[in-house]
Amino acid sequence: MALTANGNLGVMPDQKLRQYPVAAAVHIYRDGIMGLDPAGMLKPFVPGDELVGLAYEEIDNSAGAAAAKKCRVRGECDFPFALSGAANLDAGRAVYATADDAIALIGHPDAFLGRVLHKDADAANSVIVRMKNVNRWTPADTGALEFLFIGGPVNPTGQAGAAADFVQPSGMIASSVVGLGVTQALVAGGGADLTFDATSEVADASLRTPAVLLASKGVTFHGILHATVLAADTSAEFDWGLETLTDTAASRATPTGINALTDIALFNMVGNAADINAQSDNGTTDVAPTDTTVDNVVTAVTGEKEFHVIVRPSGAVEFWIDRVRVLATTTFAVATTALLGGIVNMVKTVGTVVPAMRIRKLRVCGAAGVQF
Repeated sequence: MALTANGNLGVMPDQKLRQYPVAAAVHIYRDGIMGLDPAGMLKPFVPGDELVGLAYEEIDNSAGAAAAKKCRVRGECDFPFALSGAANLDAGRAVYATADDAIALIGHPDAFLGRVLHKDADAANSVIVRMKNVNRWTPADTGALEFLFIGGPVNPTGQAGAAADFVQPSGMIASSVVGLGVTQALVAGGGADLTFDATSEVADASLRTPAVLLASKGVTFHGILHATVLAADTSAEFDWGLETLTDTAASRATPTGINALTDIALFNMVGNAADINAQSDNGTTDVAPTDTTVDNVVTAVTGEKEFHVIVRPSGAVEFWIDRVRVLATTTFAVATTALLGGIVNMVKTVGTVVPAMRIRKLRVCGAAGVQF
């Protein structure tokens, strides 16, 4: 409706200071780099969080619940910060937080802190940084990579017989073995459908990224998707999340193929069950698919769920569904030496029902690995 009286928004003239609810059991120190977890709670930054600024004050919520306390954060300022090997030629370069007290010239896009104004003339290994509210991260910046699919367009696979790979405008790769494979979803807002067109055959469809992101710098998978048709038996499987992608068309085309790989952090569904599981493997410890107690809903639109898989620089893995962390007491991990990529994969071998999956959004990002 249009206004019929004067508004009273309480507009904030100062863009430099904001307040956030603090996450449970954390201690925030003044001038630490701050991030938000998927639930929107403030915490000392670790790659995988959304960086929001510098803590204006110390807040001890070590014994408190989420949002029991609030903390003010600086969102716009110029400040000196230690940067190993700082040089005059670093002026203008993007810098990324690697912890709540460290920065580097490569990192995760969500760890983007700002840009170097100039080398600190008064201190070695130090630069003057301008906070990101003035200059946002863009795909043109060095040091970080982002693969993003939102609705389309989709270059369909649709190949019968041999495997087919089609690079998408997003930089992701669509693959299929037999059947319709990956197609454009003809719905408002678009999307990608993984679909098969026949029963009692081996078939596979996937949308994935190259595996070029450093686990040691933090990697995130963010997807909005759901299975729209379940299978009649266990001959079908759905997997989505992060993996080393040392797989082949053959391994993707078997229900156990991806699960047998090392360095995976995946959500998983057996084709005829609505249970959404989570699993990981770091080459030493294999955590088998574990029920998150959240179920898939096949209903169009309302069945969609939001998924986050966060790999921290330590190799620790977090699984989130609809902004709530699941299986928080289970230790999931990948190797810190892994190169990771994102994947959504659907496979079947036999069976009388052909499953289907719809992907509405897929974002996979992390450090580029080199300052190119």
